[in-house]
Amino acid sequence: MRIHTRYLLLFSILLLTKCKIKKHDAFSGIDYSVNKYDKNICCCKYISEENASFWKKDSLGLNGFRRTITPLIQNECTLKSKPWNELKDFFGKPMTKIDNLRINNKEACIYVFVINRYSLNSIDNYKRVVFYIMVDKSNNTIIETTIRYSDG
Repeated sequence: MRIHTRYLLLFSILLLTKCKIKKHDAFSGIDYSVNKYDKNICCCKYISEENASFWKKDSLGLNGFRRTITPLIQNECTLKSKPWNELKDFFGKPMTKIDNLRINNKEACIYVFVINRYSLNSIDNYKRVVFYIMVDKSNNTIIETTIRYSDG
């Protein structure tokens, strides 16, 4: 009986630590592995429920999660033409929303998220890194994303 318990325990640990499933993103054609217990929200392995909680905890851009994951999202995820409604739960409340814009002859808005804040030895040199998500208001899809540096 002790041997069966030991194997059951080892099997359980193996199952919980190595439980990856293969996913196929039909849009990009990429296969990737994800933790079985981490549910993808949309279109990219980085946009998951687990990462959403970390993203929201770093709302001021101080603990480094957003600084680490935003370039991965920007470079490896294809967010263009994705419905904003599918992604807004991941990103949460933006720092600000710039409304009533025209981008590529489309009525649009920009959601601005703080990625990182840092100071270069004085308040005059205070810098901030932000992530812009531009959304077409007519069909509520993402037009473009970009990482920008701004003062103050």
